[in-house]
Amino acid sequence: DNYFDIADHDDLDFANGEDFTLMVMGRTYNVTEGSLIMVAKNSTFTEGVAIGYSVGPRSTGHFLGLIADGTQRPLIDGPAVLVNGEAFVGSLVRNTGDDDLTVFKDGTAGTPATDTTTSTLANALAMNIGRFSGMASYFNGEIHAVVLWREALTDDEVALAGDELLGVGQLLLLGVG
Repeated sequence: DNYFDIADHDDLDFANGEDFTLMVMGRTYNVTEGSLIMVAKNSTFTEGVAIGYSVGPRSTGHFLGLIADGTQRPLIDGPAVLVNGEAFVGSLVRNTGDDDLTVFKDGTAGTPATDTTTSTLANALAMNIGRFSGMASYFNGEIHAVVLWREALTDDEVALAGDELLGVGQLLLLGVG
């Protein structure tokens, strides 16, 4: 049950029409357990209620990205199943210019989904890292890095940043640095 919260701040919130990229690096030890939120800035998954965003492994074994505006709640799966104990980088990109959301695993993009949100994702909640406060759910694994950009990275930029994180993460796991 190790986690921490980052107090609410405008830099962590996104209005309708604002791009962002959220990237996390870590590993999980029980991929199919589900509800293993790595980062959450929302308090519920309930469609029609949830406002905010979250990422983490899903019970299908895929890396999941979710955004919600209180009415719409698109859930997007990454392209490949996670492997227990294996380090990975998962990313959620919201590109309002293309009106889509894309989830990546290790720099490989999944199928983009239409961003159906029409209102703000902003809320007054803390950003939870390693837990999901709305469900008292804790991440079963390690979180090595969390990076948030206030822009939609391109596919190439996501791949490059993910490779950089994996490289640094592998060194840390080996005890270098």
